[in-house]
Amino acid sequence: MRLYSIMNDFVSESDYITLDFFVKKYGVSKRTIQNDLSYLIQLSKDKGFYINFRRGYGYILEVNDFKKLKRFMDSLNSQRIQAIGFYLVMSDAYVTMDQLAEEYRL
Repeated sequence: MRLYSIMNDFVSESDYITLDFFVKKYGVSKRTIQNDLSYLIQLSKDKGFYINFRRGYGYILEVNDFKKLKRFMDSLNSQRIQAIGFYLVMSDAYVTMDQLAEEYRL
């Protein structure tokens, strides 16, 4: 789920994004974000985009195939929807929108 949100951050931002931005936004450690970014960088070649790092600036998304990127984003979103559905099914009590928003950073 965080991967989808990180990719959305990149898509909506045309400038470099710092590691600290992600750490503060998602409330996780630098190592966790570095792992997420490393994973996305490994996938990126076949998914129509690159995530480049520039020391002192941060990370930036460069798209070379918008169709592949859209398919990748759709697949991440689909996984997110499945996770939310599973969460709802497995819950013993009512679930509020606030709980879902907190759990899945909606």
